Amino acid sequence: MREWDQPHWSGRPQPKPDGRRRLKPNVFARVARLCAQNSNVVFIALLFFTALAVSVAALTLRFDPETPPRIVLDARTRVAQEALERNFPGIETSFVAQIELADMDAARAKAVATAATLSGRTDLFANAFVPGTGAFYTKYAILFRDAAGVEDTVALALGMQPLYQALGSAPDLSGLATLVSEIGRAVSQGRSPPGLSGLLLAASAVVEGEIEGQSRPIDWPGLAGLSATVESKRWFVIATPLPEMEREAAAFAAATATPDQGLEWYFPPDAQAGDTDTLRDLIIPAGLALLVLLAILGLGLGAMKFAIPVVLTAFATLCLTAGVACLIAPELDAVIWSFAPACLAPALLFSIVLVLAHIQSRLRGAKPLTAIMLAAHRSGLLLVTLAVISEVFWFTWFFRQLPSLAETAAIGAIAIAVAFALSLTLLPAALGALDRGGEVGRHWLDRGVAQPSGPNFRNGRQIVVLLVVAASVFCGVFVPGLRFGDAPRRAVQTAPLDTPVAQDAVHFLVESGDPARRAVEELAKLPQTGAIRWIEQFLPTDAERKLHHLRQLEGFLTDLPASYESSAETLPGATFTALEAGLRQISDDPATAPDLREASHRLRRAFSLYANPELPAPGRVKALEAALFSDLGNLSSTAGQLAGLGAPTLADLDQALRQRFVSANGLWRIEVLPKPGVRRLAFAGAMRKFSAQAAGAPVVALARSEIMHHETAIALAFAFAAAAAAILLYLRDVWDWITSLVPLLFGISLSAAVAAATAQIVLPSAFAAAITAMPLCLSMSILLILWGRQRRESATTTDTSFRAAVLPPLTFLGVAAPLMLSENSPVAAFGQASVLFLAATMAVNFIVVPQASAWADALRR
Repeated sequence: MREWDQPHWSGRPQPKPDGRRRLKPNVFARVARLCAQNSNVVFIALLFFTALAVSVAALTLRFDPETPPRIVLDARTRVAQEALERNFPGIETSFVAQIELADMDAARAKAVATAATLSGRTDLFANAFVPGTGAFYTKYAILFRDAAGVEDTVALALGMQPLYQALGSAPDLSGLATLVSEIGRAVSQGRSPPGLSGLLLAASAVVEGEIEGQSRPIDWPGLAGLSATVESKRWFVIATPLPEMEREAAAFAAATATPDQGLEWYFPPDAQAGDTDTLRDLIIPAGLALLVLLAILGLGLGAMKFAIPVVLTAFATLCLTAGVACLIAPELDAVIWSFAPACLAPALLFSIVLVLAHIQSRLRGAKPLTAIMLAAHRSGLLLVTLAVISEVFWFTWFFRQLPSLAETAAIGAIAIAVAFALSLTLLPAALGALDRGGEVGRHWLDRGVAQPSGPNFRNGRQIVVLLVVAASVFCGVFVPGLRFGDAPRRAVQTAPLDTPVAQDAVHFLVESGDPARRAVEELAKLPQTGAIRWIEQFLPTDAERKLHHLRQLEGFLTDLPASYESSAETLPGATFTALEAGLRQISDDPATAPDLREASHRLRRAFSLYANPELPAPGRVKALEAALFSDLGNLSSTAGQLAGLGAPTLADLDQALRQRFVSANGLWRIEVLPKPGVRRLAFAGAMRKFSAQAAGAPVVALARSEIMHHETAIALAFAFAAAAAAILLYLRDVWDWITSLVPLLFGISLSAAVAAATAQIVLPSAFAAAITAMPLCLSMSILLILWGRQRRESATTTDTSFRAAVLPPLTFLGVAAPLMLSENSPVAAFGQASVLFLAATMAVNFIVVPQASAWADALRR
């Protein structure tokens, strides 16, 4: 044996043979080496494809996060909605304007003018009308008074019949002077004719108008209360836009109103044009997210030369995924847009794991290229497992009743593949270009976690773990109670129940007549019902009783002339003197009622101004008499029309109003609104329980919520099962496998408790946030378990496994948090859901996984 110990023949010392087995690079290491050695080629190729993808995305993608995601409704709801739209097209897209002014005539005129303006735009509106106007209300307006009011009107008209006859016998100023003298004597005797003050006030307005050069003829049927019109300070305009023109029509309608006109519009959510402030809702949160990302990566990785490759990988993944999204879903609705932040999660996960594996090799003395190869070689299978876990959470949404989420899932699945490919190509190229050697310092976090924990810490951790387990199990009861729904497009004004606004109405289509009346009667008994509208509501109530009173007007003033023509050429001053004397007698008499005294004073002052300083010319007198008496003959004809009125029917209603409640084939639509304080979905549930044919926006919202709830449970169950299988294949240890799954389940229950406590509705964009965050949670659990295994073998300050577990979810949390600043509901909901879920799962992982691993070790022994 001694001959083998002899020096080499050359006399030089020879290297001792390496007893370690040489690693054979796997495919991941070979790809990483190739890209690191040809970084310029990789950069040029990716720059070309990234620029192409960004250009196509900028020209193709349309961002509208207020558009609700597409959902395939159940057959019952779909049939009911189709029947409603087929029989009453545009009923749910109608606009309502409220005009409220102190002057009733001005309010009515403004409403009519607004309706005429909208009707003139036949390219935007199917129709526009003002309820309460039209031939029906002109003819039957008096029947909309209460029965006692109609009775009093008829009695007053009959009581004033002698006065009207006296005026009709001498319809001029001389006759009026004679009548005023007779009235003065009657008042002095304690007899005051009814309605006299109204007559004198009307005459005063006429005389004052003549003084001002304006003609204000007396409406004698209106003065007698027989010419009724709908009088209100508040009027409404109902306009129906053409299909697919809702936003344009709403913009035109809104332009007709100014705040000082007393006009207020109520638009349905779908008609309100999106006013997305891109700077506020997207650019500012994205800028903050980039700053937070750089800060976390810089602190977590220890050097910007390691942070920049991660940022480049994430940015390239986003750009290339946006190009893919153009082919799958160019219209980005309330959920599809979330592919943008969602695609960053796998890119950050894969790249951070690889970079930290690279740093670990560098800390142990490897050169940059060798460290890149070792990182890819040792982490390749882990990355495949993490990619599979991420993919299954998206794949399970492909065949659900949520087309928007299915398209988002397709984009997300491709994004994971892109992120995986870039982590093995772009990331090694960037590391090869930036890491030129030199010493890599040990990170403070690696040194901290390498220290052994004391007994007090371990005992305290066990107590905390038991508390977390108890709290998580208790909070599990909140998971089934999660409320799913869509984000409101904007803050919708709540209209009072006495307006025709029906944005939250449920509709029932029933047979006409008794079936509809029975349905209305039953609906009125429901505690959730706040108001009911149906066609017979627009007919006057107690019509027969009112018509009975009006028939007493038959033969009223039949001897009055049909028209009046003034023949006076001159008028002596004595006539005005007699008028003033008679009016003074009425006003000065102590027995005169206060209202009559004031009316006579006003008329006397008016005649005094009219006849002084000189008598009016014959032409002016003729005009005054015409204004006073020309319409007197209409009293008889109006009374005759009222006496001959028949009971109004549905066929008499204005067509525009009738078409809103009666279909072409005779179906009646019953419109039900919720009582204030009743939740929308609770109201819809009660209405659908009453009848399966219930339709309307609340019913659709309820159906969408139920579908989201059902589909989410199925999709997540399949995803969880598939991810669990992949984890078991990788870890190959039952106890570690159970440990890796527990934090996700506990995180879900804790997040559900917070959502329930704050009464939050889980929006579709929050689904995407959960699908994105769940693989990060499972990845953190796996990496913490691997860190525990490594620590049990040898705890060194060069082990970066703990940072690999912590940084990916922490980095994505930092990226998602600024999204909460957005005023756009879906964008903010994504950020809130991500922060809530990741914060809960990270806390559970930190607490539970190390202790569960310790317990598992004890069981193994």
